[in-house]
Amino acid sequence: MPSSTQNPALLIFDLDGTLVNTGPQITRAWGRILTELGRQPLSQDAVERMVGDGAAKLVERGLAATGGQPTAPPFEAIVERYAAMLAAEPIDAGDLYPSVAETLSLFSAAGHRMAVCTNKPAEAAETALEMTGIRHFFDPVVGGGSAPALKPDPAPVRVILDHHGCRPRQAIMIGDHENDVRAAHAADVPAILVTYGYAKPAQETFGAQSVDRFDALPGAIAGLAATT
Repeated sequence: MPSSTQNPALLIFDLDGTLVNTGPQITRAWGRILTELGRQPLSQDAVERMVGDGAAKLVERGLAATGGQPTAPPFEAIVERYAAMLAAEPIDAGDLYPSVAETLSLFSAAGHRMAVCTNKPAEAAETALEMTGIRHFFDPVVGGGSAPALKPDPAPVRVILDHHGCRPRQAIMIGDHENDVRAAHAADVPAILVTYGYAKPAQETFGAQSVDRFDALPGAIAGLAATT
């Protein structure tokens, strides 16, 4: 493992709640689905508590919170409709968390390889990264449907490791959710939690370091690399 952020390492980032504040986008897309179903939209706070386990789980939770599964359309059709609406929702660089673009530029200049590992549907993830102007930093973008399973399964993390020919201890996972840490540790990858996102897990529960600002990551990565 490199001993400082001046040396190359593979950084694997979650998307929602880590790089981009997509809570408003997700809430709008899901609200449109509920309106189509004749139901009242949920608050952003309520929707954000449902984020982290992929589109199907969000739809399942959202339907349960608003009256249960309708007789029609079928569940799979609702998931597909939600994914399409999510990809079409506007989002831009103003939705990035503070210092994300600047810090990613520093990582890139320092020689870091970077990838995205998200449970968000792959098409919506690609669109969000393009529209916020940070897609060029990442190779690959692994989203829902890009790997055999979603986080907390380690499969999507391993897809990224294999893509780069990288050993697990040469990578670091950064995310805001318990699933990010569980997936990373299952793949033997160290993890750092960001505490400003949606999930706000207790880092001591998962044995991960934490930061409360994105621009604090270089120091945390250097410290983690020095002890790994």
